[in-house]
Amino acid sequence: MDEISIELEQLEAYFSSKYVIIGGGRHRKTYDVANGYVAKVPTCEAGLHDNWHEAFVFKRDKDWPYARCRMCGQYVLVMEKLDIDVGSRNNLPRWTDWVDCAQVGYDSKRRLKIYDYGIN
Repeated sequence: MDEISIELEQLEAYFSSKYVIIGGGRHRKTYDVANGYVAKVPTCEAGLHDNWHEAFVFKRDKDWPYARCRMCGQYVLVMEKLDIDVGSRNNLPRWTDWVDCAQVGYDSKRRLKIYDYGIN
């Protein structure tokens, strides 16, 4: 195992022991860290690249309604927690058709935002 894989494994073990997992995909696990935020913890290098990409895109691209996020250290992305119970996709605005699997949710002010915009 390479050094990054070992660090990611240790990070995942730490978050799993402390927080509730509320979601995940192929390359990351998402934990509810309270106070209206989630932590996206990579399980492999592709997940790490997704975290870096989301942090970069949020900071640079103000044309799309991305969920607020920032890197916390080298590996973990902290993002505002959204209510992902958006009902039927048929009732969502047209722009959500461009979002992979309509991964959108409402922030605390009921604004619809994108919560997964990684590249993998």
